[in-house]
Amino acid sequence: GKIPIGTQLQSFNASCFEENSNLCGEPLDRKCPGEEPTKSQLSKTNGGDESSIFLEALYMSMGIGFFTGFIGLIGSILLLPSWRETYSKFLNTLILKVFKWWKQ
Repeated sequence: GKIPIGTQLQSFNASCFEENSNLCGEPLDRKCPGEEPTKSQLSKTNGGDESSIFLEALYMSMGIGFFTGFIGLIGSILLLPSWRETYSKFLNTLILKVFKWWKQ
């Protein structure tokens, strides 16, 4: 039969109901006979809606951009002696300014 809709039973995970093959409805993927599929079931079968695809692409591009920028900066500092020297001077100056400010 259909799992009743209510706050108590809906708080359980789908794994709690999976052993009982006679149950159907949310939160299970099995729909009850004569029932229209829910939005969550439709999104699982259709591969998600447009906003989830957009968010997935956004997060993927953010990760690729961060990785590329990080490797580009670290690679440049490690491979180019002039960049390494400039970065070292910058850090030394910054640390000295912080120590002077801290002592005040």
